[in-house]
Amino acid sequence: MKKTLLKQADIWGAGKNDILITDGIISKIDSVIEEDDAFVVNMNGKIILPGFFNAHVHLYGVNGPLSDDNIKAFVQGGCTTVRDMGMTNEGSFTTYTKWLSQKRSPEFPDIITSGKFICSKNSYGAVHPSGAQIGYVINPTPDAAQSAVDDMINCGADQVKTGLDYGMDINNPLDYLPEDVFKAICNQAKVRGVHSCAHITKRDNFVKAAMWGLTESGHTPTNNLTDEDILIVKESGMAFNTTASIFDQVSKMTGEDIMGAVISNINKLYKAGIPMSVGTDYMHEQAPEETAGIPIHELKLLIKAGLSVNDVIKACTIDTANIIGVGEKKGSIEVGKDADIIATDLSIDSSFKAFEPGHIVFVMHNGEIVKNK
Repeated sequence: MKKTLLKQADIWGAGKNDILITDGIISKIDSVIEEDDAFVVNMNGKIILPGFFNAHVHLYGVNGPLSDDNIKAFVQGGCTTVRDMGMTNEGSFTTYTKWLSQKRSPEFPDIITSGKFICSKNSYGAVHPSGAQIGYVINPTPDAAQSAVDDMINCGADQVKTGLDYGMDINNPLDYLPEDVFKAICNQAKVRGVHSCAHITKRDNFVKAAMWGLTESGHTPTNNLTDEDILIVKESGMAFNTTASIFDQVSKMTGEDIMGAVISNINKLYKAGIPMSVGTDYMHEQAPEETAGIPIHELKLLIKAGLSVNDVIKACTIDTANIIGVGEKKGSIEVGKDADIIATDLSIDSSFKAFEPGHIVFVMHNGEIVKNK
């Protein structure tokens, strides 16, 4: 039995306590804990939080997988769980799962997988802008969609991913997946007990997907939602992933005027109580929008959208954990949960400087200390 005792930890929102970890699980939290056979780490009043999430990354792109050092940087920066929202490579998903099997040590984040994009020959996710054939292409029929969902899950995907978008290239418009095919993907995912997610960037598709049974939109819409839209989405139970960072990056590159709508939509959706996970659409290192570790730029955009600092931290931890299906084990510092624990040496405010990698002075992932300054 392996025991670690964190002494004098200033737990965010709960004050100073000792935390006992036994075999990777938080086993006791109290003002004073004495445990003779535990390895003791004095936290000296550092601010302690649960490991953060980035619920929209792409680890295995058209040019191959990210490097081990790049992926490990998530954990070193305080982000202990990521969700890979679709393999975008010509290889098979089996190749991906073999690669992923080598990333199971605490140095790497826990990785929730989404398989390959389930798509038709000319729908979103089939072809990369480089011309590479990256999707799981099906004949657009409900039976084929159901079989594709089964295949992805049987190959090891934790959830399934599709698309409902026409793309951005007006010279090469994409086909929509027919309604019955999209519904079949959502329904079969539900039958198999997994999440269905889709690339969606436009208001009309966002609302359609909610009505058609999607679990979660992979993005916030980039044009303004109406009050009626918000009501439809709320009644459907569909969640959404923020990804304001990638839209900020796109707007700077192209001059598109989309950020006002993105920020407004996040505000409206969050205030309406619609479940919100936090992600950036990370594909590589490109500061400040795409960085491994805690997604600070995304956090600042959430503040701009009207969330408080506490709202943002909750959204990036337990709220996201609950939406992606791991909230029973991760996302908060509670007895019985996995010991994913980080510490910062600065006070936390809306600048989120405290979450810069240099100020994340301690990281414990699944009960193992992987960083301790």
